[in-house]
Order: sequence, then C-alpha cells, then structure tokens
Amino acid sequence: MGTRDRLLAPLRRIVPQAPPAEDPTARALTELFGPQPPSPALFAPELLDRVPLERLRETVAALRERHGPLRSVRQQRELHRLAFTHGAELVWAGTDRHGRLTTLVTGPGALLARDSAALGVPSPAPARDDLGRTLPEPAGVPLTGPLAEPRLRARPDAPTLQLTRGPASAPPGPPARPPRRR
Repeated sequence: MGTRDRLLAPLRRIVPQAPPAEDPTARALTELFGPQPPSPALFAPELLDRVPLERLRETVAALRERHGPLRSVRQQRELHRLAFTHGAELVWAGTDRHGRLTTLVTGPGALLARDSAALGVPSPAPARDDLGRTLPEPAGVPLTGPLAEPRLRARPDAPTLQLTRGPASAPPGPPARPPRRR
C-alpha cells in the first residue's frame, strides 16, 4: 500500500451523510427577498401586529434597490447572511412552526437583536414622567399597574408636558445675549 492509498483509505470509509434539513427561516427569507413582492402569507400574525405589511414591503424594496437581486441565503451562527448581486446584509429572523416569519431585523440591528436574545434582555420598562409616574399607554390599550387606579391619574387641571418633533426651539422674544466678560 502506497502513501497515497494510506492517506485516502480513511476518507473512503466515511459514510456519506444525509443532506442537512432545509432551514425554514432561510426558505422564508429566500421567498421574501426573491423577485416577487412579499406576500402577507409569509408573515405570522404577531409580526404583522407589530409592523405593518407596507413597512415590511418598503424594507424589502429598499434592500433590493441598494444591493440588487438576491443570490443566496446562508446561515451564519444565529443570523442569516443574504448575499445580493452588489453586497450582503445580515438578518436576524425567526419562523413559527408553519414557516411564517415571526421576527425580522436587518442591518446592524440584527447583531443587537441577536445579542439581546442571547443575553435574555427584558423588554424595555414602561415610559415614566419626571416624577417617576408611569405614562399612559396608547389609546385602545388598557392601563395596568399604578395608572389603572383612577385616584393616581393626573388631574385634568394639572399642567402638562408637551412634546414636539424636531429640534428644540427657543422661547419667543429677543435672543439671549452672552454674558459680558470683565
């Protein structure tokens, strides 16, 4: 037996393994980022409750526009790497037992989502005002905790904090002058 045969003999004894089971998440991502517009049937109801279908479609269209057509989906640790014609994108995604997407986070947020899930980071605490009181939830959602008690809610005549969008603006009047140096 020559050296070549001795080196190749262990390789010949290896029993061929069955191909790995197809990943349902990879299959869902391939269908989602494929050439056809995303179908609502790809998404689990709990994902559609959190993110509107139109927003999901906009995200998919933006990635297609930025990177071109999808070439492949490959699992990379707990994430999936989407390889496009002109680039790649990391995605944190999960599916239910029916193969519908329950979670979808793209870009740098995918790494944060993976790390948060691995650490078991709890959901964010409820919003509180300057006095430490829990702010009410959006309309249509019942209040729970201390705000469910009517006597703890803000008085109608109490001053309210108004939030505005955009940069903070100075109060009306003449501009403030810098202090004079002596």
